[in-house]
Amino acid sequence: MRKILPFATILFVSFVLSSCAGLQSESAYIQSYDFSKLKVYTIYPSTALKERAPVLASTISGIIDSILPTKGFIRGNEIHDFVVTFYTETEIETAYGSVNFERWRGFWSNKEEPLFTVKGLIVIDLIDANTGQVIWRGWETRLAGREDDPKTVIRSVISDIFAQFPPK
Repeated sequence: MRKILPFATILFVSFVLSSCAGLQSESAYIQSYDFSKLKVYTIYPSTALKERAPVLASTISGIIDSILPTKGFIRGNEIHDFVVTFYTETEIETAYGSVNFERWRGFWSNKEEPLFTVKGLIVIDLIDANTGQVIWRGWETRLAGREDDPKTVIRSVISDIFAQFPPK
């Protein structure tokens, strides 16, 4: 089971994020916080994600690391103004559909088939390095699809989330 869990998690998140049918990304933040003083960041993925899906964690870290410099932020390891952390969740929904055609019985047959939909969520938190308080949170949920390249979809999701940062 431990060997299957990392693979299943990566597969699930890839399916979830590869769908074109997604909800709009959302964000929440502390309105009294002065985001203009933020310049240097570092990235710490959630410990659970690093343990169960290290490839996914490094992929998301790399994408975040390519987006934030375009917004004028600099990556620093020892000294930083804010910390970027993220986690993912996945859920499988099952429904049953009827197919009214079977190869040898024709159209008068009735065959029930399970339909699986994978729904994934990425949550990105920005934490003030001095206070340890979450100052901004962005998230997006998408349904699974198999057609798209998972890395392209993950990049799209994270870009959509960071389109709302810094808040205006």
